[in-house]
Amino acid sequence: MKFPLRLVAGVFALFNLLYLFSPTARAAATLLETAKPYEAYMNNLRSLKATFIQLDKAGEAFQGKFYLFRPGHMRIEYALTPDGKETLPILIIADGSRFIHYDKELKETQMASFDATPAGFFLKDKITFSGDVTLKSIQTKDQLTQIELIKTKAEHEGTLTLVFSENPLSLRKWIVTDTQGNHTTITLVHAQENILLEPDLFNPQLQDPNRLILDAPVDLGSSPSPQTK
Repeated sequence: MKFPLRLVAGVFALFNLLYLFSPTARAAATLLETAKPYEAYMNNLRSLKATFIQLDKAGEAFQGKFYLFRPGHMRIEYALTPDGKETLPILIIADGSRFIHYDKELKETQMASFDATPAGFFLKDKITFSGDVTLKSIQTKDQLTQIELIKTKAEHEGTLTLVFSENPLSLRKWIVTDTQGNHTTITLVHAQENILLEPDLFNPQLQDPNRLILDAPVDLGSSPSPQTK
């Protein structure tokens, strides 16, 4: 049996209308609407320089310098001890087209695409909380807002949680949770936003002369509270 085209179009329109007003769709739309100020903030964040404190799944803490220049550029370099030793002998660079992971101790280099790591989310020219990623939840407590994201087509790969401070709005930390439920937290301290950065920072051959020198192992209990200067 053939149905008139107008009837078919009407059925599809009704289906779309029912979908838009379903509880799940309404909840997703509400989340995205609530997240708009944070999405706008991320898109306005074109460059960033900060000290970072990394707490891994084993509870071990590391510190270093973090640089971001969007789109496509990032540098993560770990601090030195007073005797010039690496606290973690790893350099991570996004040079505009790929991630370069260099192990200074083993002298080994690995390459990865931006999509292969949660950090690739920060490198896009236009950041959205929909499409390639799905916004799972938003929670606000004590002037901190957490936004939990997953890859839309790869939910099993874990989550990326962005943590923002309010008044003024700023990115304070992010938490990567892997498939086993292990957390790695990166907290930003003394962040400087939308400043000029030297292009050479994103050259894998450069050793940043402004790296932190640690007089003692990082103690998260006594480290300064994340703030923006």
